[in-house]
Amino acid sequence: MSFFDQAYDEMSWQEICYRLPGDLAVRAVIRRVTNLETLRMLFDNLGNQPSNVKELKEHVNSVVAESELDDIFEEFEQSYHPTLFNWLTQNNIDRIRTHDPDKLGTKFLFNLTDANDSEGLQTIFDRILKEDIVNDSHLRAVLRKADDTCLAPLLDKLLKDSRPEIRANILCIPGLTNKELVSDHQRVIGLKAFAKCVSSRPIASINVLSVHAFSSLRPLERLTALERYLGYFPHYNRVKAFNPVPTEEEFKMILFAGCIEHNDIVTRINELYEKITNMDPPKEEAEEDE
Repeated sequence: MSFFDQAYDEMSWQEICYRLPGDLAVRAVIRRVTNLETLRMLFDNLGNQPSNVKELKEHVNSVVAESELDDIFEEFEQSYHPTLFNWLTQNNIDRIRTHDPDKLGTKFLFNLTDANDSEGLQTIFDRILKEDIVNDSHLRAVLRKADDTCLAPLLDKLLKDSRPEIRANILCIPGLTNKELVSDHQRVIGLKAFAKCVSSRPIASINVLSVHAFSSLRPLERLTALERYLGYFPHYNRVKAFNPVPTEEEFKMILFAGCIEHNDIVTRINELYEKITNMDPPKEEAEEDE
């Protein structure tokens, strides 16, 4: 061992990591990282430094490959997973992933699952749906990750759920391509669920819909869904609340069925629609902003 190598061996982890990707620093790290515990110490000191040093990445993967899978899970909690898997080759990723899935956290498994892995995505989706309190953002993350060939079974699971606040998530499928894979019938199911939800804002966001999507709903159901739907749009920005933009006659026809029995709701919807699509801010509010 050279004098310089000895000097590096006397340095702290932080000092060595600061000198990466220098050759002396790489060799010093390789000498130190001999097991999972020392690998975790490397990650603790490495921060966001890249994992593209070939010799060092190969050594990290050899340490992981020689370790027991249960030991890997014990040493690296979920907070380490983004760093750990950024360093791993596909062989190690597959080895860990095919181990007992029950030992993988949901987020952990999500990070390991490819967009075209239909079975894997369904497993994650099922886990999320079984949680005591379902996190809508986690549901949308799986739907967002799934490519078009994997989306249909996920939508089926969504719409078969007994909870309306879960079924309503079909109205916020992310991505233009994915939106086209949602049928009119599925949107109607989603809107019916949307109207049944206890909360007036049951999902975090909603796609821009056609006004005709509401026509299959019963009168009160339709008005409830419309009022909630319009509640997602900002006032006084003159934005398009429907796609395509309906004519005045088309919008009135959607409201017509409930205009007598539920005139108060119809009035609120008309006022809300005007604020969203046509009106400017009241002058007194504009003056206060100035």
